[in-house]
Amino acid sequence: MVTALLLMMSTPALAVDGMALDTGGYDDRSSMVRLALQWQWAKRWFQGRGWHLGGYRDLSAARSSSGSIWALVIVSV
Repeated sequence: MVTALLLMMSTPALAVDGMALDTGGYDDRSSMVRLALQWQWAKRWFQGRGWHLGGYRDLSAARSSSGSIWALVIVSV
C-alpha cells in the first residue's frame, strides 16, 4: 500500500487541457454523441520569432443513439 502511494506521488500529472462534447443528428432515428479530451504537447518544435510548431493529443469516444455504432479514437494532431 505504501509503495503504491509513493509511485502515484512520483508520476507526472496528466491533467486534461481541453474537453469537448459534440451531439448531432440527421433525423428522428439517427443521432450521435461524442466526448473528447485533449492534452497539449509539452514540446515546441521549430521555434522562430513569434511562432512555433506544436500540437495536441485527442482521445474521443462516440456512440450512436441506437447503440449499434461505437467509436474510440486516439490521435496526435
